Amino acid sequence: MRSGRIGQWKRLLKQSVSARHGWLFTDPQKAVVTNSLQLVKQLARSGRYIAFTSELDAAPELSEGSLIFLPVRDKSAEPQTVSVAIGARKPLSRIGRIVADLLTVEIKASLDSARLQHVNLSGIDHHSRPG
Repeated sequence: MRSGRIGQWKRLLKQSVSARHGWLFTDPQKAVVTNSLQLVKQLARSGRYIAFTSELDAAPELSEGSLIFLPVRDKSAEPQTVSVAIGARKPLSRIGRIVADLLTVEIKASLDSARLQHVNLSGIDHHSRPG
């Protein structure tokens, strides 16, 4: 008798969740998997797709306003890093240091421009961290 009530309760719960949040459990109708960053951004600009990519990868489009960036917040998510790979047996050469320094400046400028455009469009700075 008791197991019948539990079974009925489970069915009602499943129906309720399915009615309210069924879209969470359905397969996407138009999923695209690609290693082409340009295709990903083109599909996102079309308005029919969303793209999971980094802020840096989309910085030019963010700066021009053709895409907007909505940060995904997750305690376990690691921030993106960009590195220069060099041979392990040789010290960093002068040119290697120059390239690394220039990359640092250019990446910062690109992200600053993208973030400024986002703040201008939305009026909200999603990138600022509480003091």
